[in-house]
Amino acid sequence: MTTTVYLVRHGHTENKEGITYGRMPGFNLSPQGKEEAEVVGNFLSDKNVVAIYTSPLERAYQTAQIIAKHIPKASLQHSYNLTEVDAQKWQSLPWSEAVKSFYYEKMLSDPSSTEVDENLDQIATRMEKVLKEILEKYQGRVVVAVSHEIPILALKLKVEGKPLQELKTLDLKTGADVALTFGESRKLEKSEIISFPSS
Repeated sequence: MTTTVYLVRHGHTENKEGITYGRMPGFNLSPQGKEEAEVVGNFLSDKNVVAIYTSPLERAYQTAQIIAKHIPKASLQHSYNLTEVDAQKWQSLPWSEAVKSFYYEKMLSDPSSTEVDENLDQIATRMEKVLKEILEKYQGRVVVAVSHEIPILALKLKVEGKPLQELKTLDLKTGADVALTFGESRKLEKSEIISFPSS
């Protein structure tokens, strides 16, 4: 009996200033983001989901709430381990500047860097804690976890046994999913990115 975990990136977020908001409060779903969450919820509505975990940040929790409307029997719970990257060194910068930041590049190129607030090894480790809890509590079931792009992709690479530096080559659009399927021995059987057409 397999266990499937759908890692959902939150929907598109209102960000008129175009900054890198990271863990900053007050960033909510845009109309596009709400629509993306509805699409994901509809996709998941017939998957027999029993539980929904979510990052506590507004955009993720709002996404989870919309998904939960499509799966009323599923429990909904926060997990701080699903939160966004701790990015104080480039948080609040315009995105065009943030991606050129020494610290942003250091995070992506050196998974064990001590020069950043949170490195990829640490991100993958906290995400693995959530995954372990899900696999222990919900073996043979289907669970959803709403999180953020880098944490989701870090976990994907970790369970696939691939170098975390490969994250630089990956992209996960808002509202897209990473579906991980595990066998009875908790060995990864399948990993895929599921994207939905833009409206």
